[in-house]
Amino acid sequence: MYDVVIAGGGPVGLFLACELALADCSVVVLERDSDPHPPLKALPLGLRGLNAGSAETFHRRGLLEPLLKASGIDAATVGADPAADRAPGPRSVAHFAGITLDAADIDPAVTAHRLPGPAMDGFMTSLAAVGEVLTARAAALGVSVVRGAGVTAVAQDDRTVTVTAGTTRLGGSWGATADAARSAGSRTSPSPARPRCAPATSPRSPSPTRTRCPWASA
Repeated sequence: MYDVVIAGGGPVGLFLACELALADCSVVVLERDSDPHPPLKALPLGLRGLNAGSAETFHRRGLLEPLLKASGIDAATVGADPAADRAPGPRSVAHFAGITLDAADIDPAVTAHRLPGPAMDGFMTSLAAVGEVLTARAAALGVSVVRGAGVTAVAQDDRTVTVTAGTTRLGGSWGATADAARSAGSRTSPSPARPRCAPATSPRSPSPTRTRCPWASA
């Protein structure tokens, strides 16, 4: 019996698992792909752009340097002075459609609560590099990752979630889908619009005013 069962071992599922493990939760991740290094996640097909906000998140968890190394990127080409006492304004800005904006027209006050750090620009990486770094992090935190275990069914009651992956059945106090909207895990999970909730009695959330909804989408 785990605290949390996560369907999907991609970047979102692994990062979520690591965050939960930091909160002293026991976590298991079920991943359909049995190969930890599938060709589709390697370059060139696995090429992905990581925005500055995501890069900052990796930095806060001490994972930016390993990710840059796994991506084959010189750290000096990304961001600002790591010792800066304030976050600089954006050095380059582009709209979703590729319409460039002049960074000089952006008021730095809108990023007043942005934490200082070296990850002020986004960069190109690959799904393979992200997966390598997050898999190592998950292992270091004691997260169980079960590969070759695509979710086929999900059931829940007021207290627990039971996830079936082929012949494997795992139970948890909570469950989360991080395996894409059209995946088996998402299709078979209970409707997020009508979750069955009960008063929380877990030692981690003792307040009787809180409710616990066992299944959620990440």
